[in-house]
Amino acid sequence: MFKTDEIAARVAKMRGEQVYLLRFTGGCNNRCRFCPAAGRPPGPDVGELLQKLTAEAVPTSRRLVLAGAEPTVQPGFERLLGDAKAKGFQDFEIWTNARRFAYGSYARKIMQFGLSKAFVYMPAADERAYGLATGVPEGFSQALRGIDNLVGLVGLVGFGRGRCHLELLVPVLHENLDRLHEIGELALRHGARGVVLAPAGDPGIRPGEVDRKIDELRAAFHPRGISWTWAQDPKAPGRVVGEKGRHREGEGWRLPEVSYSELMVGRTALRFPHEAVIYLTYRCNASCVFCPLDRGRPDPPPEVTERLIAEAARNGFFRVCFNGGEPTLNPRLPQFVRQARDSGVPEVMLQTNGLELADRSLCMRLRDAGLNFVEVTLLSHDPEVVDRLMGTNGALDRAVRGTANLLDLDIPVVVHQIITSANLQTLPGFPGFVKRRFGRVPIGYSYVVALDDRPAIADLVPSYADAVPRLRKALQECQELGLPFGFLDCLNGLAPCVLPEYGDRFGCVLAPSEGRLQTCSDGFVKPDFCESCIWSAGCSGVRTGYVNRHGIEGIRPITLSRKEQT
Repeated sequence: MFKTDEIAARVAKMRGEQVYLLRFTGGCNNRCRFCPAAGRPPGPDVGELLQKLTAEAVPTSRRLVLAGAEPTVQPGFERLLGDAKAKGFQDFEIWTNARRFAYGSYARKIMQFGLSKAFVYMPAADERAYGLATGVPEGFSQALRGIDNLVGLVGLVGFGRGRCHLELLVPVLHENLDRLHEIGELALRHGARGVVLAPAGDPGIRPGEVDRKIDELRAAFHPRGISWTWAQDPKAPGRVVGEKGRHREGEGWRLPEVSYSELMVGRTALRFPHEAVIYLTYRCNASCVFCPLDRGRPDPPPEVTERLIAEAARNGFFRVCFNGGEPTLNPRLPQFVRQARDSGVPEVMLQTNGLELADRSLCMRLRDAGLNFVEVTLLSHDPEVVDRLMGTNGALDRAVRGTANLLDLDIPVVVHQIITSANLQTLPGFPGFVKRRFGRVPIGYSYVVALDDRPAIADLVPSYADAVPRLRKALQECQELGLPFGFLDCLNGLAPCVLPEYGDRFGCVLAPSEGRLQTCSDGFVKPDFCESCIWSAGCSGVRTGYVNRHGIEGIRPITLSRKEQT
C-alpha cells in the first residue's frame, strides 16, 4: 500500500534528518488505485492538529513535514501553516501531487509561509499513463504547471530557480518500471534535483528488480545532477522525531455502489463512477441556440437536492458537480456546496456560463462554502459571436469578469469551449485570448450536440472536415502557449480517430482495445470497422444526429504497427 506519510518518514530516516511530521489520512484530488486515501474524506481535522501542535513544546526540529493523502485539499490547510509558523517552525516540506500549485496565486501564497522543499507525486512521464495510474488524465498537465511554479521556471510565481528544493515521488509499478528513465528526463527538464522511488504493493514487481534498475538510473543521472533514492532501504541510518497526528488503518478504496436511478453519474463515469451530477435548476440567464435543455421543467425541491447530496457522500463519490440550467440562479447554491463539503465530498464542482459570477460577492460566498473547481463555458473571444450563440448582449464581458473573480480567489477553473459552425472561425486565436486574460488556464473542448428533432441546432453542427483543421490549429496554439487542453469527456461528440495525434487528450481513451464494445451510450453509433481500433473499448462512437447529417466520413480505425504492438 502506498502511503506518503510513511514514505516521508522513511526518507527522513534514511537521510538522517530530524523532522516534525504531521500526517493526513484522507482527502485527495487524485484517485490512485493503490492508495488508501482515495475516496476518503479529509482528515484528521485541522483544528485537532492545531491543538496538538499548540500543546507541544517547540520542537527541536524546525522543519514541519506535511504528508499523507493530499495536504493542499485539507480544509484549513493555510491556517495550519500560519499557526505552525507562529509556533516557531522555520520552513516546511510538503508531499503533494502539486495540482493546486498549478495556480500561480496559490503557489505564491504557500511559498510565503516558508515552503522550502516539495516531493511531487509523479507516477508517469506522459498524460495517458498518468491518467491510467491516477484516474485524472488532466492532472498531468496541472502537476507540471505546479512543479514549474514551485521552482520558478516559468516566472508565474516570480521566485528564482531553486527557491524550492524539488524531488519527484514515483510509485514503482510494473507498467512504469521500464519507463523510469523518462521520468528522470522529466525531472531534469522541470528543475527537480532528485527522484524518490517507493513500493506501491504491485505483485508484478519481482524481488531485486528495482535494485538492478536503480543502479542503472544512478549511473545515468547522478553525473547530470539528479539523485535517485529507493525508499525501502533497511540499512539506512537516522531517525524521525516528533511524529504527530493520527493514521487510520483500513482497506484500500473500491468503487462505490451507485444509485443510477437517482444520481446522474458524471462525465468520466465510463471509467470511474466517481462524480455525481446534480441539476439545481432548469432555468437559465442565457438563451443559447444550441442548448437542448427543456426549460419548462420545474426546479427540483431543495429537500430532493439535499437528499441527493447525502446519497452521493454516502456512496463515496469523489466529486459532486452542480449543473443546470444555470446553477448560479439557485439562491441556495452556497448552502448546497457547504453541505457537500461538510458531508465529506472532497471536490465540489460547478458547471456554469459564468455570467452571475461577475458578482464577486457570490464568488466569495462559494469559495467560503468550499467550492474548489469550476468549469466556465466561453464560446469565443469575439463578443458578437458569443452574443449570437448565447442570445444575450454583453455575455463575453460578464463571463470574463466572472472567470477572473474565480481565479483571483484561488478557485481552479477550466474553460469550456463548445465547437459549433458559428464559432469555427474563431477557434484559432481563442487560446491566445485565454492566455492573455487568465494565464495558464486549461481549455476543454466539446462538440455541439446534434438533435434530429431540433433543426436550428442541427444547422450548428459542423462536419469534421470543416471543424478539424481549425481545431487542430487551435490545439497547436495551445501547445505553443503552454496551455493545458483536452476533450472534456467520453461524450464530447468527437471521436479520437479524427485527431489521432491528440488521442491521449480524449477522456474516453483507456487503453488498447481488448475486444469490441458491444453497446454504445444512448445517442451514439459505431461503425462495424471500429472493432479493429485500438481505442474501441473506451470510445463512445459518433452521435447519431451527426451521422444522420454528415455521414461517417472521416471516421476510421486507428491500429498499431507491428513495432508498436511489440
